[in-house]
Amino acid sequence: MIETKVRNTITATADLITEMFSEVARRFDETIPSKPDLAGPNDDEEFSLVGMRHIVRHYEHLLAWIVDEPEQVSLEHYEEAELRDIILYAARTGRTEALDLLIERTGFDVTAPDAQGLTLLDHAQRDKQYEVVHYLINRGAGHGRELLPSRTEEA
Repeated sequence: MIETKVRNTITATADLITEMFSEVARRFDETIPSKPDLAGPNDDEEFSLVGMRHIVRHYEHLLAWIVDEPEQVSLEHYEEAELRDIILYAARTGRTEALDLLIERTGFDVTAPDAQGLTLLDHAQRDKQYEVVHYLINRGAGHGRELLPSRTEEA
């Protein structure tokens, strides 16, 4: 009886994690550039859900590690575009402490727009990551411009 409850709990947790990864993959479909070499052997142009999960797990691991042991994390082997993706992921998921450490270590320009013309502040505000919004404003982002409407306000 207890084993069945434990299995059901584990299954429910695994389903929830899968659903969360699916949501993250859906939210980042336009933000993270296609990297077929990480997506798997059958994907030539776009990420599969498995490829996205791999990247999300990597980003989550890196963000946790940089907060727990910042002196142990080397960012030198990351290309500029990938560092931007990691920083964007931290901003869009509300990882303020990791975002601060990444910006400090990389010297990332918080006012720089992405390919769609959106800044970290725009993404954080649209994803309702208000702690990150406050942090970015304190770092000089967004001075003299209006924030974009949130996604719920656009609909």
